[in-house]
Amino acid sequence: MEQGHPDVLGPQGAGAADAWAGEGGASGSSELQRELKDYLLQPENRPVLEAIQRKEHLQAVKDEERRLGLLLKDRILRSSPEVRQALGPLVGIPVLRRIMLTFMSDPSGDFERWAANPYVQRVLRGAAEAIGRGVVSEADIEQSMLASLKDPRGAGHQEFAANAHRKVGHTRPQ
Repeated sequence: MEQGHPDVLGPQGAGAADAWAGEGGASGSSELQRELKDYLLQPENRPVLEAIQRKEHLQAVKDEERRLGLLLKDRILRSSPEVRQALGPLVGIPVLRRIMLTFMSDPSGDFERWAANPYVQRVLRGAAEAIGRGVVSEADIEQSMLASLKDPRGAGHQEFAANAHRKVGHTRPQ
């Protein structure tokens, strides 16, 4: 039997098809399960299945971004009026929203410590203005930040290097 495509059927092919077809303890018609498994394993169906998988993946990413955006908005709304005024307008810019989400990862849970920091606010406002004027793109900002963190001479490199490849069980802010 042909090995399955890793994006659709997983590395084992038939094993993933078994899972998709509901075998392995799930209830249902064994005939229907067998037909679905056969369909999933046919090479000519792979492009259709890949397209469905890509669409589902993109929707899941969008849903997660929306969820995290709402989580951030809620956290900002529960912050001081100064933080709400400074950061509220910036939530609509995806790259800045992702940066602000990192404030929620503070080990002591002190979002406000980062959000109320005047230097952090100036940097975020400056980035928003540069994006608004078209001087820099969101991708440029992300690349610049990563390059700075990866540079051994840069501030924050040690912490970034220690945490960048760390294995953790739960990486989303609570």
